[in-house]
Amino acid sequence: MRAKNRGFSTLEIREQKNERKRQRRFLSLTGFTLVELVISIGIFLIFLEVFYFYFFSSIKFHRYGFENVDVVQNARLATDRVVRELRLATSLSEIGASAIRFNADVGSGSEDIRYYFYDPGSDNVPSYYIYRAVNYASLGDGQSICVVLPDSGTPYPAATASTWVGFSYYDSSGAVTAVMADVRMVAVYLMVENNQNYLGVGAFRYGTSSDPYKNTEFRTKVYLRNANN
Repeated sequence: MRAKNRGFSTLEIREQKNERKRQRRFLSLTGFTLVELVISIGIFLIFLEVFYFYFFSSIKFHRYGFENVDVVQNARLATDRVVRELRLATSLSEIGASAIRFNADVGSGSEDIRYYFYDPGSDNVPSYYIYRAVNYASLGDGQSICVVLPDSGTPYPAATASTWVGFSYYDSSGAVTAVMADVRMVAVYLMVENNQNYLGVGAFRYGTSSDPYKNTEFRTKVYLRNANN
């Protein structure tokens, strides 16, 4: 040991050791190198992107779900009302693919009721409306959409966010008929959509990924108890 330290005093050797310790301590406190910093930032950005995707997708999914419940419930109530009033129909006065008109005692006396599909504007698909008019009043082009009392004679929406309403007519043998006097059963078809176009949420229809809307269909058949019997 003395041979290796020849030419250096004990104090100098101690100073050299202390200097090496200070250098090691300094290197340990200097932080990341440039490569380490770039790698750390890259890992953080990947984590942030994954968090953003799952967090905001979850919010969009729940928001879409809540709004879809409203759309479906609205359509269900409209379908139930059409069915209920058709069962009370005493006579038919109009049968069409997207409209039906009949008389039924749903209030005081026999009311003239018409359900029909109406597009209030071509720029707001799929927010079409199914209208219900009591004591028949027609809805002309350009008329503003309004909600009024059912017996006032002015049409009002029975269901919104609809893409289509359809009626089919069957005779006593179950065959499709276009003769009003032969109609014994009416098939009601209603399709509604949640028109909130949330990216990546509900963006499908029948397995197609290009559709930004989610469909819900209602189909039912109503036997006319009193009309044409």
